[in-house]
Amino acid sequence: MKQQTVPTERVAVRPETDDTIGGAEVVAFSRGGANYRYEKVTTGVIMDDLRFNKGAPSAGDPFPDFDLMTTAAPATKASFFPPPDRKVLIALALSGVAATIAFDVFGQFLSPAAGFTQLDPVGLAKIVIAKLFGVSTAGGAIVLHFLTGLLLYPFGYLFAARPIARAVAPRTPWWVVGAIYGAILWLWAVYVMAHLVGGLPAFFGFSEFAWVALVGHILFGWVTAAVIRWHLG
Repeated sequence: MKQQTVPTERVAVRPETDDTIGGAEVVAFSRGGANYRYEKVTTGVIMDDLRFNKGAPSAGDPFPDFDLMTTAAPATKASFFPPPDRKVLIALALSGVAATIAFDVFGQFLSPAAGFTQLDPVGLAKIVIAKLFGVSTAGGAIVLHFLTGLLLYPFGYLFAARPIARAVAPRTPWWVVGAIYGAILWLWAVYVMAHLVGGLPAFFGFSEFAWVALVGHILFGWVTAAVIRWHLG
């Protein structure tokens, strides 16, 4: 079709036939629409304008890839348990060593130096072994004490207490989680192992020994949590 070339800002064009858009006036503008200044706007012009060029995307074609920029943080895959890699194993070892040293120094030296009772975890381990296996072995009790402090208790914090706390109460400070874990260890030691297994009075009759043991286990849990946080974040 012939294009109109009148150099005006606005050109009003009226159709000359009935093959129009309802007989309405069509207005074209010189800016941004120079290629659409026609003397007549017919149905054919409209239909041709609505058709896609050959090779253009059509229904059923795959949606093209694109990057959608957002202000949200990148999505990360949540993991309930930490991966058992080298860094995690080192954290377990360091936390076990540090927490066991802190527990033994407190129970064997600091507590009696302050005028309180002395803890005897090896003696408790000896009683438990005797009840379970019918033998009395000091060497086995020492092994059980250090196996529990160096490996089992830190493992419980890293793969149970810490993930559960992050899932249930993610805003809880790490030192609170560590202290609560230490109190749970105290319940396990003085009630389950000493009373249910060893046959000793529940919670040692709530004597001074029980409360010193509570402080020692809370210290153990706190040190474990501190070292793991320092090493793993």
